[in-house]
Amino acid sequence: MKPVVEMAEGDAGLDALCSAYLNVAADDPGTYRLMFWLMSAENDNAVRDVVEQIIAGLAKRLGSTEKGRVAWSVLHGAAVLGASMDETIATVRAMAKPKATRRKKLTSTEESDQKAERSERVDMIDATEPEDVCLL
Repeated sequence: MKPVVEMAEGDAGLDALCSAYLNVAADDPGTYRLMFWLMSAENDNAVRDVVEQIIAGLAKRLGSTEKGRVAWSVLHGAAVLGASMDETIATVRAMAKPKATRRKKLTSTEESDQKAERSERVDMIDATEPEDVCLL
């Protein structure tokens, strides 16, 4: 995992970091599984430190520690299950996209103004003669 940690701490892009992680796991799946088994069985802090460095690198690219942890979970799960690399990277990449923002709650006056504007537009549409409307 050393090359992955170096990429996480460096300037590598998100896709490259994810690919490196998945490739290391795929190149030697037995060692990959053993590493995490040892971490849980022996409370191995060295493996935990490596994971935290990778999570920090993902978090830096995704904008939050929470997203970094979720991304690592996706990568780890995909590595253990042998999931598609392309689909896994696409899933992590989707986390980098900003979420849609909610609309500002309008005051009652602003809400009334918007309703009046919509009503005026409807009145204008109703006032047009049928032959004045182009359907193309």
